[in-house]
Amino acid sequence: MVNRLDQLVQLHKMLMQELLEVQCCAERYLQGSCKLIDMLKEQWPHRSEDNGLIAYDTLVTSITNIMNMARKFNLLLQLNQPTKHKGKLVNEILEQLTLDEKEEETDEVDNISSEIDESDDFIYPKHNINTMYQVNDIIKASITYVKDAESLKFFIIDLHRSHAEKVKEIAQSLQLYQYHGVPPESEVFGLVLDNRILRAVRSSKSSYDAELDEEFWSCYLLDFGEIVQLQSKDMMYKLCEEQRQTPAQAIPCQLRKTTENQQELQSKLRDLEYKSVILKVVSVNNDDIQVELIEDNSTALCTDVKSQESKPLLQNGKFNPNDLNQEDLDMLYDEPLCTSNAMKAVMGYDPQDDKRICRFYNPKTGACFKGANCKQEHTPKHPDGWTKDIVLSTAYDQIPEIIYNKGDIITITPTNVAELEFFHAQINGSGQSETPLIWNDDDVPSWKRLQRPPFVFETVLAKYDDGFWYRARILTHDDDYKIFKVFYVDYGNEQLVHLRSMAKCDHSIARIPCQAVLFRIAGIKTANITPEEHRVSTAKLCQLILNQTMEVQVLAHKEHLMISFLEKRFSTIPKMLIEMGYAVPLES
Repeated sequence: MVNRLDQLVQLHKMLMQELLEVQCCAERYLQGSCKLIDMLKEQWPHRSEDNGLIAYDTLVTSITNIMNMARKFNLLLQLNQPTKHKGKLVNEILEQLTLDEKEEETDEVDNISSEIDESDDFIYPKHNINTMYQVNDIIKASITYVKDAESLKFFIIDLHRSHAEKVKEIAQSLQLYQYHGVPPESEVFGLVLDNRILRAVRSSKSSYDAELDEEFWSCYLLDFGEIVQLQSKDMMYKLCEEQRQTPAQAIPCQLRKTTENQQELQSKLRDLEYKSVILKVVSVNNDDIQVELIEDNSTALCTDVKSQESKPLLQNGKFNPNDLNQEDLDMLYDEPLCTSNAMKAVMGYDPQDDKRICRFYNPKTGACFKGANCKQEHTPKHPDGWTKDIVLSTAYDQIPEIIYNKGDIITITPTNVAELEFFHAQINGSGQSETPLIWNDDDVPSWKRLQRPPFVFETVLAKYDDGFWYRARILTHDDDYKIFKVFYVDYGNEQLVHLRSMAKCDHSIARIPCQAVLFRIAGIKTANITPEEHRVSTAKLCQLILNQTMEVQVLAHKEHLMISFLEKRFSTIPKMLIEMGYAVPLES
């Protein structure tokens, strides 16, 4: 017994040394990356484009690799917390250390548990058990925590209670304020465990570990009945008044002893932890209820109580996507693991442009020499060779549906300046979409958020820096399919977006023509200027035309619209850019 305990202490010291070395290495990497970022900020304007891109790619690859390793390391630490299930863990360790003294050691653990329950001063709203249940009541519940298998004591959550829905809402809450310290001792707060927010309340008494230099508090989980150890570095959230005042859903129970073998009953109780059961109330006490097992269900309990209630997806004859659980979402995102089609394996789909589009198509006549006998589609291929037959990418096209003739006058609103003589704008009038192509967080529920990387050229909803969601097209991605470069098809700007900030775009929304149309200012082209001058000139043009409603005249309609400004305040812009040396006259 002592030798094994010494081995455990030595192993823990080795763990501390390894973790300290990890901490030192992480600090050195963080300092080095910060210095390199500062250096790139200073030297980027003076570097050549090739050298700058090489340094950029190297640093992005390094940061991405370290970030992924840090995520995995943090996840392993969270999954292997030794204080997460304290009572259960102590029982298992003692049983492995000494099987001969099992009964004696179990009594010691029982004494420890009772001392914790009696000494900790948890204050929280409770149910009145005497008014909740009566003898012979049948309860459909889930066992959340087995407090003591020897005495058959455990906690349940009643799935038929109205407050059970609030537990699910708290577990999935996103818009909560995070504590930057430890919550007050008498306040109910949200504690993050297993990526869920669980209601908890802490004790006023704390303990200090000199070796780890950490202070710990006993913390009681209101809806599960378990006592865990709380540290100041744990993630904690402030709950609203209604969430704090909701009575604790963890109901203390004791299984009535029957003629069945006592050890078999204890083993069955351990196996039923986190599973759904049917219980019959035998007696009701002030602090707990005595029950007997009627029927057990092997369905595992998730923190999401709603999945156990098996609510129908059709409510009032309508499909409610918010009622989808994780299993349903995985089924929606399910894809075949392999395919014999090489194009589909590499690109995600099989392009059929060459079969579908006539290769003899003449843009001038809008047909081919076969005339009405040709059964293929007469449409121009994309100028860059991109395929246009995948449904998810057809929403984007820089060419507007309406073909404008030379001399047409249209009203536009510039939304982004791509180059000095090029800019994106929305065409006002009949061609503009009547649907507001902007969404907030409430319009994009969690079930629409992407769980798997999208395809290149796929149309998605991407979150912009202003906190709103817009239609975007995937351009490129990093090696880990986490960071994506997207093009906002209704405004014309590009941005790097994380996978968690993208959502599925409905087919009806994706089919709306893109609102950002590429325009070119007639009569000028960019001069041979430095990158800094190019940045200054582009910023100057943004100040002059961005978000301004103006009338322009169409001079030509090719892959872009070549225009000239009609209003006096804008018509002098090309001449001004030439005089400033940023542009030169375009030879006709």
